[in-house]
Amino acid sequence: MRILLRSLLLLTLVAGTVSAQTETLLTSTNQDPGVLFGSSVAVDGDRLAVGAPQDNRAGVYYIGSVTLFDRTPAGWPETVTIVPQITAVQQFGISVALDGDRLAVGAFTAMTNTGVVYVYDLVAGNWTLSQMLSATDGAQGEGFGYAVH
Repeated sequence: MRILLRSLLLLTLVAGTVSAQTETLLTSTNQDPGVLFGSSVAVDGDRLAVGAPQDNRAGVYYIGSVTLFDRTPAGWPETVTIVPQITAVQQFGISVALDGDRLAVGAFTAMTNTGVVYVYDLVAGNWTLSQMLSATDGAQGEGFGYAVH
């Protein structure tokens, strides 16, 4: 069975109750249903990161992407979509974590299937790659980057 995701429903929790009046449907700019948009999600304050690990870009299948949304009074507009600089099968966005202006993105099939965690920092309004983390003793199929917190 293949799970097809391309949208994410946000519900607002107000005083312990889900508010149906403030639900928001976020969709990927890539409307291919197989990108798995929303399979990983991280929220920090008014910022939301949404992974799409099977996004296909530049002719590469499963390169992956992460889309960021920043809440405004009008809703949750898309701020930017980040794709890895290395164009190979990675499943970039299989996991995401946010902490203020820092974003960690897992890509467990990157680097010949040993896995990588990309760390981005928001600098002068742009998400900039600051580190690529990998296991020093990484073995193929190890799954490094499958989960980040």
